[in-house]
Amino acid sequence: MPGRAERVVDYLAVGHVTADLGPDDHVQLGGAVSYAAATALALDLRTAIVTSAAEGFLSSDDVPGVDRHVVRSEVTTSFRNVYDERGGRTQSAVAVARELSLLDVPSTWRDVGVLHLAPVADEVVSDLIEGVRADFVGLTPQGWLREVEPGREVAPRSWSAPRSWLERVDAVVVSDEDLVAAPEALALLREHVPITVVTEGADGAVCYAGSDPIRQPALPAQPVDPTGAGDTFAA
Repeated sequence: MPGRAERVVDYLAVGHVTADLGPDDHVQLGGAVSYAAATALALDLRTAIVTSAAEGFLSSDDVPGVDRHVVRSEVTTSFRNVYDERGGRTQSAVAVARELSLLDVPSTWRDVGVLHLAPVADEVVSDLIEGVRADFVGLTPQGWLREVEPGREVAPRSWSAPRSWLERVDAVVVSDEDLVAAPEALALLREHVPITVVTEGADGAVCYAGSDPIRQPALPAQPVDPTGAGDTFAA
């Protein structure tokens, strides 16, 4: 393992980039790693992405300034998103790319400042969290709290990742929507993770970092596109 002075990455985000399809089939780059990496880069961190996508989908122009390692897949994980007036989302899965393991992480990226695990379709396998050394591990676990099957609407589900993974996590950010079908997951996260934050859309967020929850109202803003707001906040 390299020493801290020799690190080449401050912030490593791992998960699928996505092709988000709007009502007119316009394709927009999405995925938690995309929004988180852009935020980390804006905070002046040396930022990298490990992801999986079809040939030609992700270019340097899509994520300028962010290093990327793209594992080639037959398809890119794709979703169709429809929003209501309050920003509530109905999402359908179109395709799911191949999973990501430790072998997909370049050796020089296996010692980092921040490791952000950002699955959207249960794509991060166990050896990755065990094999990457990080000062701080953050988790946005929506991919382990959602049922994602091509051709079907994305639906909440109970926690699907090994609970032992949580012992390595320092902070988790999860949306209230992802807890709908798994209310027991909040107790699980609070038991194993020092900081758990539940986002509530326009109503702000609640932080659990001790005996008493801390509520933070959302700052006044004019929403332009709600996609990725939680991932940007998490980063």
